[in-house]
This record gives sequence, structure tokens and C-alpha cells, in this order.
Amino acid sequence: MLLIAALAYHPVHLIGTRLKSQGVNLSWASIRNRMQGWHRITTTLRKADGALVVNRQDARPDTEQAMISVVAGAKPGLHRRRCELEG
Repeated sequence: MLLIAALAYHPVHLIGTRLKSQGVNLSWASIRNRMQGWHRITTTLRKADGALVVNRQDARPDTEQAMISVVAGAKPGLHRRRCELEG
């Protein structure tokens, strides 16, 4: 359990350091609250031939979510992925 906590601390600290270096002084709880509305939607369908279609798409981030993700080092673009698996 301690190892997991130590491993989780590093990305949180890195994101906080990047944000502070750009003048964004938010607590981790504030960052989480502001980012919680940015979702990934997964839709799974089975076609008539039995193949499974999986479509994943990110919701469009609002201005503040996009700014936080850019400053933290992530690209806030609209990510979309679709794959078909044989059933």
C-alpha cells in the first residue's frame, strides 16, 4: 500500500509543479473538481454478423479544463478511437 501511495505521489507532484511554474496556484482538490466534468465515453455495439464495435471518444473540454491540461503537459484535443473485434 505504501508503494502505491509513493508511486501516485510523483505524477501529482509533477503536475502541481508544472501548474505552479505557469502561475496556476490551485490545490489538488481544486484541480480534480475542475477536471471531473471531462469524460471519456465508450459505446459498445454488436453487429448482425457478431462482430463487436467499440467506439471511444473524449468529451470536449471547457476552456479551464483545456488550459489546465496544456499547462500540465497533456494535449486536450478531441481523441476518438473506433475498433471492430470479431465475435
